[in-house]
Order: sequence, then structure tokens, then C-alpha cells
Amino acid sequence: ELTERDRPSLSAYTRLLRKEELITKQEAKDLEQVGGLRNAAAHGQFDELSRERAGLMEQQTNLLLSRISELQL
Repeated sequence: ELTERDRPSLSAYTRLLRKEELITKQEAKDLEQVGGLRNAAAHGQFDELSRERAGLMEQQTNLLLSRISELQL
């Protein structure tokens, strides 16, 4: 459960899932990377993005969402 101090965010949820050992360290790193690219796009930092990187992130996001949907929460 998130504490009152925690803002609901991808990072907060990732930390919680990792703390509860529901995801691996690598999955946590992957989620943080996907979140970083999302933030770059949302804030107009397009120099950090490319079509190839966006395609890889789409694939990674689909894998992570599939994995998370399998969790028994």
C-alpha cells in the first residue's frame, strides 16, 4: 500500500511491486526506463526519442503489462 507521502506514480508503484517481490529487479529497471521515455515525450524532449527506440519501448511495455496482468494482487 502506498503511504500518504507517496504520490501515485509509476515509480511509486514500481517500488511497491518490487518491495513485495512481485516483480524482479530487471522488471523494475525496465519500468523505470519506460517511464523515463514517457516523461521525455510528455515534456517535449524529443531529442531523446527515435522511431526505433519508441518501437522497442512499445514492445517492452506490452511485455511488462502482460507480466503485471498475471500477478495475483
